[in-house]
Amino acid sequence: MSDCEAIIYGSGAWGRKAYWAYLYRYDVICYVDRNPRRWGTRLNGLEIRPPEVFTQHSEAVVILAIDNAAGIEEYIWSLGITKIERYCYDAAESLEPAMIYGTGTIAREVMRTCQKRFRVCFFVDAADRPGEFFEGRRIITPQKMQEYPDACLIVPDADAGSLKSIRETFPGDILLHDCGRGIRPALSRMEDHHPCVFVDVTMSRQKKQGEGVARVADRLWGELSKFGTDMIPVWDMHGTLVTDFAYAGREREEMQVVFQKGDTLLLLDPSVGAYCRDFQQILKEAKRSGTRILAVVHDFIPNDFPELFSETICKIFFRWHDLVLSEADGILCDSKHTVKKAREYLAEHQIRREAPLTYDTIPLGGDMSLSSMKTKIRSLLKSFMMELPVFLVVGTIEPRKGHRTVLQAWELLRRTTSSARLLFLGHDGWLNLEIKEAMELHQRKDFLWIKDADDAELAFAYQHATGLIEASVDEGYGLPLVEAASFGLPVICSDIEVFHEVMGGEAIYVPVNQPQKLANAMKKVLLEGKEKQPVLKHVPTWQDAGRKLLHVLRGTAKPITNEC
Repeated sequence: MSDCEAIIYGSGAWGRKAYWAYLYRYDVICYVDRNPRRWGTRLNGLEIRPPEVFTQHSEAVVILAIDNAAGIEEYIWSLGITKIERYCYDAAESLEPAMIYGTGTIAREVMRTCQKRFRVCFFVDAADRPGEFFEGRRIITPQKMQEYPDACLIVPDADAGSLKSIRETFPGDILLHDCGRGIRPALSRMEDHHPCVFVDVTMSRQKKQGEGVARVADRLWGELSKFGTDMIPVWDMHGTLVTDFAYAGREREEMQVVFQKGDTLLLLDPSVGAYCRDFQQILKEAKRSGTRILAVVHDFIPNDFPELFSETICKIFFRWHDLVLSEADGILCDSKHTVKKAREYLAEHQIRREAPLTYDTIPLGGDMSLSSMKTKIRSLLKSFMMELPVFLVVGTIEPRKGHRTVLQAWELLRRTTSSARLLFLGHDGWLNLEIKEAMELHQRKDFLWIKDADDAELAFAYQHATGLIEASVDEGYGLPLVEAASFGLPVICSDIEVFHEVMGGEAIYVPVNQPQKLANAMKKVLLEGKEKQPVLKHVPTWQDAGRKLLHVLRGTAKPITNEC
């Protein structure tokens, strides 16, 4: 291990992975994150600290483990720190971190056979051997491995008798290794079962509710789970699907999935494309067994507007959609607009298929279950919403969503009236430095950006806003539009095809990237009052979406077409 100290900036998914990539290059001493809620907590055995720690370690290497590093790098340079490296995580190419149980001939063989798939970081030995190394890796005790739940533990079959005690010590994923069968989960195999619908929740189980498409996947799973125990949530454990009965609130032993003829595999969350390498094998196994494969597809926007996304997002998008459109039996889209885009993608990328692809649409629900929302509304949001009219914008801060246009329109509006406020609810996204710089110019009492609003606060904003603005360049559906409509909130939105499909004539349409015309629409709502604006009367519900999805899974729904 190097004597050179390193600090990892970012404690999200990339930060977790960066630790393992740099473990034996530098002496990684801590994480740094801007979020005060994370300060003092630990990740991979290291404390997460505020940015002020940089001034105490000016000679350390700073590893930027975030997707959007623009601006951050300049800030670190301003502190006099010159040794900066960017970590770019690519799940399709990176190795998964792992520990091997034991030291000796068998452990050495395990490392040799799994090093193309895993990044072996530690060996585990019951004897306390501080400072010792085996095969160039540090030896740690079983008690120490608790600090690294993100790394899987590979146990040789010869030590399988110790699994019970190992499980009591280690909370992460445990894999078994034998020379004949390779690496597999340390779970029983789910064989000779009745036909099941295996619903992939790989991404949903590791994301906070409310983040992007995981929120949609959560709601769809919530509806599916009402229809019987043959709906089984599963997730990717290092290339093998295993059950996640705990995710469904069922007390059952978790098992390794073995596909059988008559089963269905539903890929509910497209962002699982981050695990594309694993799913290439999983989908092949499903097809060999005669399992039907269905995949939810929300949009094809990175194909039409690649300049609006980071290189990493585009790479994952293309790998995943090329795989799904070649291997799945059918895709489920939010809108007919997305179905059209899917056909165009198939032709443009010349994707070969063994059989025609089927298409179905599952319009997403706009209803929000207020009875289940017990989170308190922060006082800052309450006071902001109560005094003056507020225009609401919902969505991740990224170029496609049109936040810059909204800010420009709001400035034009304020030249004629000072009575309107602007509220952004959305996570910090990508390629958004210019947008955030523009937002900083508006950091006053009439503008507010909340990055971490939950469903309760989102519903509160819908209830008390004057109007919703969705100025997107393109969308696959437009969930905030129907959510707003469920609260009787007028919608001002881009004049794009999919919004007309979702809202019909019950919205105020403005051309894309036209701040003046957007300002005129906002002024119209203020002058006439929101009660006189068009509002969508028939809002689709999540129950509707769940029932339609069930019909597709049962084979009783008529697909749009069987032609590619």
